[in-house]
Amino acid sequence: PADVADKLMALPEGATADDVRAALKGLAPLNSKTWTQVLGILGKCRRWDLAVAALEHLRREGLEVNEFHCSSAISACERSGRWQEALSVLNGMRDDKSGA
Repeated sequence: PADVADKLMALPEGATADDVRAALKGLAPLNSKTWTQVLGILGKCRRWDLAVAALEHLRREGLEVNEFHCSSAISACERSGRWQEALSVLNGMRDDKSGA
């Protein structure tokens, strides 16, 4: 997970889901547990923008987004004082559960 997180942290601030996709091109697909670890690393490094972009990447790719992923992204936002983005992640989590 650390090597994936390093690749993502090399992206500029404000990176998008498309940037995440491009950074991961050529890597083997990550499983759910690895994504949770990557998101946790991004949170500890206060890269809330990458955590949120990674969640969007997972959704666009049709991959599972679970409570652990969302919790890690919310923690990343919290550590950076980005409460509005944390609420956005929470709302996205509700949408995931409702099938919206």
